[in-house]
Amino acid sequence: MMTRDDIRRDVCAVLSAIQTDSGLEIPVLSDDTKPLCDIPGFDSLATVDAEVRLSEVLGVELDRLPFISPLTGKEQSIGEIVAYLAEKYELGTSASIEENLP
Repeated sequence: MMTRDDIRRDVCAVLSAIQTDSGLEIPVLSDDTKPLCDIPGFDSLATVDAEVRLSEVLGVELDRLPFISPLTGKEQSIGEIVAYLAEKYELGTSASIEENLP
């Protein structure tokens, strides 16, 4: 069973890997970190890379990652991204990923 802490760890690992692969600084990541604001060089192309990598790591096909809120247009924090993933894909709950696949 995947927990929210597992999701958070995977999100942070993917963001760090993208920065490393790009030769860019990796800041300290926390629930309050907003990738598009707080991670140097992290841009819209990096969000696509993050979506693909997280799909592989989490074992689900992500239709999008909420780096920007569709409701407010504001940048989302890692904590908000983790909450979205846990709710949208029923990760971090008592059900396993496999049980939630069609």
